[in-house]
Amino acid sequence: SFNQPLDSWNVSKVTNMNNMFAYTTSFNQPLDSWNVSNVKDMSSMFAFAQSFDQNLDSWNVSNATDISEMFDFSSMQYNPPKWYKKD
Repeated sequence: SFNQPLDSWNVSKVTNMNNMFAYTTSFNQPLDSWNVSNVKDMSSMFAFAQSFDQNLDSWNVSNATDISEMFDFSSMQYNPPKWYKKD
């Protein structure tokens, strides 16, 4: 099962992270250093992610147009980042 560090990835030009970690069972690495300011679609990004519970409060999601179901049925469903507003 995948649980490798990804904090060094440059995602600053990524615009779609839809389902990126959906249904992952073991992944739980810090992603707070990611620059996600250009991401527009984060829908279901962590949906059904069983282990992920890292702090994402520092993410700038001001350009995101779809964050629907981002944490549905995940370990963060009831404790999402401060910026997350469930639709």
